[in-house]
Amino acid sequence: MEHAVEQKNSQSDFADLEQDPYNNWNNQVNVSANTNPNGSTDVYQAIKNNTAMSVKNKKNEFILPLVLTLIFIGIAVAAVLVIIKPFDKSDADNDFAVADYEDVTAETVEEPVIEPVNETEEVQEAQAEEGEDTDEESSSQFAPSKPDSVETSTGTLKDTDESYLNNEYYEVVEEGTYINSIGYTQIIHKILAKKDAHIDSTMLVYDSDGAVIGKSSSDIDIVEGEYNYFVYSFDGDDPDAKFQFSMNGRSATLDEKDAVEMVTYNVSGNKLFVTLKQTKDSVGGFAKFKLLLYKGDSIVDHMECYVSVYAENLNGKGTTDVASFSIYGIEFDRIEYFYEP
Repeated sequence: MEHAVEQKNSQSDFADLEQDPYNNWNNQVNVSANTNPNGSTDVYQAIKNNTAMSVKNKKNEFILPLVLTLIFIGIAVAAVLVIIKPFDKSDADNDFAVADYEDVTAETVEEPVIEPVNETEEVQEAQAEEGEDTDEESSSQFAPSKPDSVETSTGTLKDTDESYLNNEYYEVVEEGTYINSIGYTQIIHKILAKKDAHIDSTMLVYDSDGAVIGKSSSDIDIVEGEYNYFVYSFDGDDPDAKFQFSMNGRSATLDEKDAVEMVTYNVSGNKLFVTLKQTKDSVGGFAKFKLLLYKGDSIVDHMECYVSVYAENLNGKGTTDVASFSIYGIEFDRIEYFYEP
């Protein structure tokens, strides 16, 4: 009999599961709750309260960082505004200050500003003129000069024909004679040109018996209003020698005149260094510069050089170069410079 009752109860349980397999637990809870309000109800309420608290905590965990982040961003923005604002104000103040300064300058300083500029330009012009004068003085101190007179009653010019001494092309203004280091007699005739021309000149030397003992020639290009010189040479020093000079001249069209000037010179040991400056755009291929060395009023030596050989580094207007010469045993105290195009 008992066995039959247990079997009936088991079947009844299965029937309930078949009718409501998912809500059976809820029905049991509800039944339990109804039958035992002081026990199972408290457990349920605790679970419910824990769940609500968990949800609230999760909300707090999300909201709190968000609020802190917003506060931090607000502080950062405020700090940036505080930093930037003074600069903006400073820039604005500077703008007003510059504007005020410009207004004041325009109103009160306009005239004084112009006057110093004019004075500066005048000073610069004066300095430029002084510089030009200095350059002119630098080059003119080596320019040839004309003696008061030339002696023609003695020396190499004695009994020389007037056609050589003074003609349509030039005038002889100075004579000089010296013996060079190898014993040759050097004869210099400085001339002042009357026109641009090419001159071929010849010297014949005779002994006391009328025999020819020497012959020399000198060919030069002369520029109107400028000095140049003939140079002749013969072996020996015969005090009774007689000289005869002749010339042939013709007008000529010359290349760039005065294209190279002498700036300065200095002596070091047995060397003479001459600084030259190109003053024109080009220099003739056969242009020469020539030097006369003086001791007092006497000519003691001369140099005659092609520009392209002794000053090969001159390659345009304004360029300079230095020519060097051996002056062993030569004593002098001044130099005259000549340029032959």
